[in-house]
Amino acid sequence: MEKPASRVRRAAAPLLRQLDDSRPAASLRGEVSAALLRGAVLLAAALTILSFAVVLPVQSMAQSAALYAVVCVWIWYALPLHLPHRRFGPANEVTLIRAVLVCLLAGLSGWVELQSLGWLPFLLALTILLLDGVDGWAARRSGLPSAFGERFDIEVDSLLLLAICMLLAFSEKAGIWVLGAALLRYAFVAAGKALPWLARSLPPRMARKTCFVVAAALLFAGLAPLVPPEFAAAMASAATVLLAVSFAVDLLWLTRQARRGVS
Repeated sequence: MEKPASRVRRAAAPLLRQLDDSRPAASLRGEVSAALLRGAVLLAAALTILSFAVVLPVQSMAQSAALYAVVCVWIWYALPLHLPHRRFGPANEVTLIRAVLVCLLAGLSGWVELQSLGWLPFLLALTILLLDGVDGWAARRSGLPSAFGERFDIEVDSLLLLAICMLLAFSEKAGIWVLGAALLRYAFVAAGKALPWLARSLPPRMARKTCFVVAAALLFAGLAPLVPPEFAAAMASAATVLLAVSFAVDLLWLTRQARRGVS
């Protein structure tokens, strides 16, 4: 006959396993909370320092803070993709720093004249781009790569593209149409929510990466004070066409797969 203590242990085993499985999540939440707090402090410090160099309206600071709040909400929403890792990891810390700098850059658009900032937007965007090569290396080095880290990196890249396009549009170096270059991806993702066949995984394609890198470089170069508006607009036009063609190719591939009934 089984002893009562054995029956209790056997009955409690599923609950104990569930509690054990939740430990990495709890540990990860603690690390992420600390990282987000450090990010908020970094953003506040950067805005304070910048306000001494240029006249920074309250609306600009609020815009940066609001965007950082959106980044924080997205991180909490997507965090389960990082499990079962217990640590946030140095790679995601670097990506978070990039996100903070993007929020700072985006806060400048619409409230501060680009000409009054000199080389600051260009150098800020350059720093963000250079850090982009660090997070992937850090993820492999630390042994903490995850679907979350990959998504986080993509979202920060998309935000950077949007921030650059906003600066070009509001500084009149390019027309408001340049925002289309940055909004293409968001439109594609939104369409995937309504049409599930558009949300299928795409095969790796070097041409897609090349189009994005070249388009980002063209838009980024337009921020340089030495580049006149007519050249910046021409480069932005080329970048928009490149990205549109890249998305069109992916859309065509997904359409063909849907017609063939491939899941």
